[in-house]
Formats: sequence, structure tokens, C-alpha cells
Amino acid sequence: YGVTEMNAIRWSKNVFCTLNFFETIKNAKACGGMAQFLRLVDPLLVFPDGRVVLISLYELDNLLPLWWGQSRRPGVSIDHVFRLVSKCPELGCWSLPVSTETLVSLKLFRGDVNYDLEKEKHILRQMLQDLDRPIETAKELLSTRNRLSLYEQSDLAKEAFLSSLPSAGTKKRRLQNHGLSIVNKKQRW
Repeated sequence: YGVTEMNAIRWSKNVFCTLNFFETIKNAKACGGMAQFLRLVDPLLVFPDGRVVLISLYELDNLLPLWWGQSRRPGVSIDHVFRLVSKCPELGCWSLPVSTETLVSLKLFRGDVNYDLEKEKHILRQMLQDLDRPIETAKELLSTRNRLSLYEQSDLAKEAFLSSLPSAGTKKRRLQNHGLSIVNKKQRW
């Protein structure tokens, strides 16, 4: 996929994808510069319990005629990540049972760089905290979406940096990897 620590990110356990969607991502590496166009993260199925399944545009095109032809729809909704992460109530995104954790995972996966709510920023930091190289991983993820130019001075940049700082029990090497040194608090100046 091109993102070295993709599996170390703490993704929401409520986000899934179809095999077709996964194959599109997996095979995108072989397509070179066209890769960002093959990875559109937008159409999805939303289940009443808050789980979401990312689907490819091809699958969406095949589902819609079936969906429109039914007089009684199942409890599953067809939606778009754009509507879920937008803050516009007129788009109808407030009535869906998707958690903030799931929204933040979707936003990160699709290459969003700004997270409006403090709760979103906190979740993003938690998602990145197990990474050895959170800054580099965030940049790699954005470059697969052709959105790297949006990284500087974004919420993602700030949270990736904060995730790179040591917490209790974290090795000093993280700071040293970022050109920072640890100062003994008892040291006199």
C-alpha cells in the first residue's frame, strides 16, 4: 500500500471494506501516478449498529439500481464519507449511528488533514501513538491520496508530532529521532 506503518495505526474496529475495495487499493501500487485516483474513499454502507463498510464506485453503481427498486429498504444505509464528516445538518449526516472514532478513522484513511473537534484530535492522537514514525506515516498516507501539500500547519501535522513525543514508559529514541534531546529537570542553568 506504500504506508510502512499502516497496520500499526489504531483504526476503528467499526470500519470494514469489501474485497473489491481492498483489491483496488492493493493493486493501485502497480499503477504508479494514477494510484490516488483508484483509492477514492467515499461510498459506504452504514449499519444500524454503527459499523461501516467501504465499497468501490463499481459496487456502488451496481447497488444503486437494486436499492432504488426496493419498496422496503433494509436497515442498512448507502451513504458517502463526505456527508458523514461534513458538519452540515442539511446533508442529513446527524441521524446516522456512526461514532466519532469511526469518523476519525474514515477521515484519516481518505486523507483529511483537519479535525474540528477536540475529541477528534484526541482520537487521532490515540490512533497514531503506537507508531515509531507518526510524522512520516501521516505524510506517506497523504501522499497516496495526492494531498501531501495540505500537511503543513494542519491538525494532522500537530497530532502526528504530539504522538511522536514520549509518554510514560516510551523510549527516549522517539525524541532523538526527531532531533530533540531530553533535558534532565534537575539540571541547573
